[in-house]
Amino acid sequence: MTITAEPRITTEEDIRSSAHATLADLQVNISELRHRARCHYERIEDFQSGAAHNYYLRNGYDEHGARALFDLVKKFLAVSAAWYSMGSTFPLRLPRQVEIDGWQGFIIQTRDYAALARRIGTFVDHATDLGTSGNDDAAAVTALIVDIVFGMPDRPMT
Repeated sequence: MTITAEPRITTEEDIRSSAHATLADLQVNISELRHRARCHYERIEDFQSGAAHNYYLRNGYDEHGARALFDLVKKFLAVSAAWYSMGSTFPLRLPRQVEIDGWQGFIIQTRDYAALARRIGTFVDHATDLGTSGNDDAAAVTALIVDIVFGMPDRPMT
């Protein structure tokens, strides 16, 4: 007789709870992070990339979805700039689909990304490593930070 273990079902609540614990372990000054991220975001909030927008449309997003996706990318960049300026080395990551569609759709628009980097005041380095299992935890922490700084995004990040 073979006994097969039931797979553990991870709920959104489990993911958020784990992200909260990780963020607490990192001992981040949330007030300072929120302040810095919002300052960075104010510099780029109105920034538009027609090329990225068209890329999103070509990849199946409607007008609202394309705008919301690019706004998430800008929020990620603002949070990342603040996060790394505070000396944190924990890698922030976007969830897989947002990374593939949103980040990569924007980063290939090199002139636009360079203009945004000048405006935000820093070049946000980001390495895509979609094969690493730790990305799920990092993506959950990133989603939590974006939620803490900006409130709930239009589109779920986890």
